[in-house]
Amino acid sequence: MPEIVIVREAKIEDCKEIWEWWNDPVTRKMMKKNDYVPWEEHCEWFNKVLTDNKRILCVGLVNDQKIGVVRFDLKTGKIYEVSINLNPVFRNRGYGSIFMKESIRYLSKIRDVKRLFAMLKKVNIPSKKTFEKAGFIIVNNPKEKYSGMEQFLPETEYYCELILDK
Repeated sequence: MPEIVIVREAKIEDCKEIWEWWNDPVTRKMMKKNDYVPWEEHCEWFNKVLTDNKRILCVGLVNDQKIGVVRFDLKTGKIYEVSINLNPVFRNRGYGSIFMKESIRYLSKIRDVKRLFAMLKKVNIPSKKTFEKAGFIIVNNPKEKYSGMEQFLPETEYYCELILDK
């Protein structure tokens, strides 16, 4: 059984590791944009995320080791899009869904959240399992449309959501 996962918001000193995880070949294969991200471009993105009050970037820690990152992007009202990327060293060890649940718990303490959603490539079976274990449900025909969903490709992606009772 994995150890306890601690969640905190990302800090500037997390920038390099998150960049390395993002450019991992497996990660890039599972993302919509598969291109290598140059350091300067990543730093610019990372600094924007840290100062954007519509985004929360969480880092997971197990025994002071960084296991990954979960990003929440406010889309409308109380609805957030979610993404997760694990440190490659911590993949396939049972941390994904625990980290996701703890990140959602953290977000719910600091923000009013009604619904979370994600779009996952169908080939990304580990991510699908992570989201399902964290309580997300695959929705075949999403009725709601949020910013960012114009690029949703039902033939190659899953849409999943979690409705939170508050």
